[in-house]
Amino acid sequence: MKRNKIILIGTLALGLAASFTSCDDTLSDINRNPNATEVPDPAYLLTSTEYQSAQAYWGSTANYNSTLLWIQHWAKIQYTEPDCYDVDNADFTSTWNTFYSTIISNLHSMLIAAT
Repeated sequence: MKRNKIILIGTLALGLAASFTSCDDTLSDINRNPNATEVPDPAYLLTSTEYQSAQAYWGSTANYNSTLLWIQHWAKIQYTEPDCYDVDNADFTSTWNTFYSTIISNLHSMLIAAT
């Protein structure tokens, strides 16, 4: 019984000592990427936004799969669902994600940098 009490007191003392000395303020620098741009130049964001929006609008996902197959200008051989007007939500997800995850976030960053 006396031995268990000594082990318990020693464990509590060790835990208390570790709780006061284990934290350090330099841990926030570990997850910092030194190659990432913290303040991007708005001119480069505008160029990237224009390019990405043109690719999203005129690219193969929105233009080929969504419109040209529906109006029968083109046809697919292997995956013929869009030819038969059999589409689901996944056909438009990549276009939606491109517009709203990359293009609008770049425009928002440009707005913040301009103010």
